[in-house]
Amino acid sequence: MNQRNCEKERNPGMEFASVVLRAPKMGNGRWGIGLRLRLGLSGRIRVEMSNPIRFATFGFVFCLLGGLVASGQAQITVNRSISVNQGVPDRGQYVSALQIANAGLATITDVNVGLSLGSASGSTMRLGQLYATVTVGTASEGSRTSVLLNREGVSNANAFGSALSFLNVTFDDSSATNIYNLTGGTGTYAADGRIGVNPFAAGVAYDVSQVTAGLSALNGAWRDTWSLLVADTQGGNLARLNSWALSITGTAASSGTMDVGQGGT
Repeated sequence: MNQRNCEKERNPGMEFASVVLRAPKMGNGRWGIGLRLRLGLSGRIRVEMSNPIRFATFGFVFCLLGGLVASGQAQITVNRSISVNQGVPDRGQYVSALQIANAGLATITDVNVGLSLGSASGSTMRLGQLYATVTVGTASEGSRTSVLLNREGVSNANAFGSALSFLNVTFDDSSATNIYNLTGGTGTYAADGRIGVNPFAAGVAYDVSQVTAGLSALNGAWRDTWSLLVADTQGGNLARLNSWALSITGTAASSGTMDVGQGGT
């Protein structure tokens, strides 16, 4: 068996790694075995095998070890959904935090965020007065922050911004449309990203050059602590944080345990 007969495939989704092992061609065919290490719904890694073993043990060990060593660079995606159902205080803020201690990731290469907001009881939310961020890590670790919302629609010509009374969107930096230019309460948008625009100051004209803290700002070394902040910047029109979600993709750690916790896949 030579190295060309040991093929390793990678999947950026839930597949942790896969190894395809093949013996040299014999007659009209080649016998082999396929192994897939897949992250299950429980957050545990399971091994899936296809085709019987029909070649020498030493070849199996060679290819399997090669695949597992390389899997330290494989991609893992961890998904977490967090139900909150809490009101955002008038002219105040609400922070929802969680720990993902054993995600199996060494680095973060991509983050998508789901966000669901609605009106608080007896009031009507106004999107144009809300500010929201996601932060990974703590101050002592060197935290990283992405700005999801920054008073969408507010500008030097519009002091109140978007009048939308609900929001149920996915933030994804691959989207060509920034959330500032949203056309409705649902869909997929790039994060606002304007970390240098003071959400409590007078509105300014939208400038794409100010978008410096999109979701890519969260990429880097793995950190266990994740937090969502939602702030109300004006009086009245109270909002409620219904839920939020994380989809975190990164390179697999070379060792350790994996347990993404309750609500995770």
